[in-house]
Amino acid sequence: MPVKAEADNGEGLVKWDGKAPLVPSPSWNVSCHWAKYRTAKTAKPFKMCVSKQKDMISQSIAQSGRWSDCTSLETIWSTMTAKHKEAGPPLFVDIGANMGACSFFMASLGARVISFEPLPQSQYYYTMTAISLEDKEMRQSLDFFPMACGPDYEERKIFVASENAGSAILDVGLNAKYQAEAFPVRIVPCDDALWPDRSVEGSQVPNIALLKIDVEGFEIEALQGLRDLLKARAIKSIKTELFPQLLALHNHTAGEYCSFLREASFKLFHGQQLLTQQKCEEFDRTPDMITDIEAYLTSPTTQ
Repeated sequence: MPVKAEADNGEGLVKWDGKAPLVPSPSWNVSCHWAKYRTAKTAKPFKMCVSKQKDMISQSIAQSGRWSDCTSLETIWSTMTAKHKEAGPPLFVDIGANMGACSFFMASLGARVISFEPLPQSQYYYTMTAISLEDKEMRQSLDFFPMACGPDYEERKIFVASENAGSAILDVGLNAKYQAEAFPVRIVPCDDALWPDRSVEGSQVPNIALLKIDVEGFEIEALQGLRDLLKARAIKSIKTELFPQLLALHNHTAGEYCSFLREASFKLFHGQQLLTQQKCEEFDRTPDMITDIEAYLTSPTTQ
């Protein structure tokens, strides 16, 4: 089924219209296993369509009722929405949403959510869950763009990990971890999706209280497509990861990623530990280690 365009800017930026699930080609073996997602007592309950195959996210949700990467988001969201409440209605943006575990979790907490995901089978699971949500307000809080974020409008190929169908990487299929088959995906500068009227004098700067980005080493390119939002200080916090092995496939290092975030006026943390540039560069010595980091926008007076 082709993507139904609610908005099209003439260059391929489209938003799913929410009326029917996005179904990949018949060669893709996709079907739902419905699993209840365990949320906080104050959150709205929901079920997710997850894969019957053995990808990590589906297994985790089916067995434990949650995905660990989403756990810390509630605290960050609560802190950032309180701190920046004068900046306008808060948004949670999920770049690399996969099947939507964190998007739906945040929507269950009452967040307004905008998600991006280019992988066809993940789009299927996301949209199946979205149209099946029983809570009307939760359904209406979600916007979904079935594409990837990057510096410019273009089409690239995405390679899927043979042992973990929920993991995919843009451009590079050289690693034995990834199967030979590749699929075309649309890349868009996500400034255009999140702040489409920014050229209009007096347009309101979005208040992105929290950005989660997990794009398998393509993080710098994705953030380059948010250059106007970064310049306008619209993004108040970022939850991301340092994975030097995948960053290297796109000719980047962990140290370079940290420098990019610092130059955009963010202070970086791993848990409670402040990350210095030296510490970030040390991560490049262990390229197969994944490190979760949080980035917080600094006030202009502390830069």
